[in-house]
Amino acid sequence: MNQTLEFANTEPLPNGWFQFTMQTTLAPDSPVWQLRIQQVAVYPLWPLADSTNSWLACCATSPENIPDQPATVRAIDTASPGKGAKTMVLASDEGLLQAIAWLAAHRSSLEQGEVLVLADWNTTLPFQPQPSLMVLPHLPHEVTASISLLEDWKIPARFASRHWRPGFFEGSARTLAAPYMAEGWQPLVFTATT
Repeated sequence: MNQTLEFANTEPLPNGWFQFTMQTTLAPDSPVWQLRIQQVAVYPLWPLADSTNSWLACCATSPENIPDQPATVRAIDTASPGKGAKTMVLASDEGLLQAIAWLAAHRSSLEQGEVLVLADWNTTLPFQPQPSLMVLPHLPHEVTASISLLEDWKIPARFASRHWRPGFFEGSARTLAAPYMAEGWQPLVFTATT
């Protein structure tokens, strides 16, 4: 499906990203969307409460530089968390933005169960990593990197990178996930190309 988008209220984010509101007819019943305008990916995060067709979104380029053409729109098929389920969100790079959209849509049901975010971060994303205040079992004590949004939502998260970064696990998020998988955590995977 193709759709023309309107952008407003642009604000800069860390690392050259931008946040803005987007007028669209995306249905809020599917929480994760993939939008592409030529080679530009736009990441809708969540619908705004005061409007039925305004979404908070972000992009790695300023909306002024997005081509004035219809976007290719595709819903990402994702599962809803089961009641009391242990859900481990595994994300890679820009897939973390789709994971955040999913978490925003399911926060109320996630409070009943357990959720954990483990992600590979090998590209530039619109967040500044910070040390987490939440302790996680099974992980090396020096792996502390999280982001404030997930900390505010009380969702534990840790990040991995191919190259050393303070607070990150040097390697893959799948390596971090192994002990949780052995305990029966159910993975939900979001990749940059999902």
